[in-house]
Amino acid sequence: MPTIPAGHQALLNSYFHGDAAAFARQNPLDVFKTGHFPATAGIITVGAADSFYKPQGEQVYAAAKAAGLNVTLQILPGAHTWQAWRAGLQNNLDWLMQRYAVTP
Repeated sequence: MPTIPAGHQALLNSYFHGDAAAFARQNPLDVFKTGHFPATAGIITVGAADSFYKPQGEQVYAAAKAAGLNVTLQILPGAHTWQAWRAGLQNNLDWLMQRYAVTP
C-alpha cells in the first residue's frame, strides 16, 4: 500500500492532488474491499527483519486472500534490502514466467 515518510495527507496532496477517492481507486486495501478476484494470483514477499513493510505486506496478503486472490505470502531473510528482494526474485521468477507464458 502506498506510503511516504511525510504521512498519508502528504501522499494525497503530492500524488493525488488531495483526492482521497483517487487514492482509494489505486490502494490495494481499498480495491480488495470492492471486488472478488478469483482469476488473479500473486506472491507477496517481505523481509523477516523489515519492521515497517512486513506488517503492511501481511495486511495486503490478508486482504487479497479475503478478495479471492490465489496469493502466497513469503517471509524471506533480510529486511527491506536486496537480500530479501533477490530471494524473492530467485524464488518466484519461474512461477511468474510460467504464468506469463499461459496468459493470453
